[in-house]
Amino acid sequence: MLREFGARDGRNGVEVLRLRYLKHLHSDWDELRRLYSELRFVEAQHCLAAADHCWPLDEKGVWRKSNGGGEAAAAASQQPIRPGRVSPEIVGDESK
Repeated sequence: MLREFGARDGRNGVEVLRLRYLKHLHSDWDELRRLYSELRFVEAQHCLAAADHCWPLDEKGVWRKSNGGGEAAAAASQQPIRPGRVSPEIVGDESK
């Protein structure tokens, strides 16, 4: 059961991070960015840390680092994910 990312600082080369079904993970956005300084893409689905700590994800649970605009521009264009929000790609359309 993953509860935290660990205490590793520095450059580790991670650019893409996909987090799914991690209800026991507790991490704020600043900690995530400190541990993975080279992140360019984050996807969080059914991850309570994203909702509890208001990560700057869009309505699909995705954050992208903008080219040239820096992190501030990326965060400003996205709303924090709300608890209980489920991506339509995961749920699917049962009417078909």
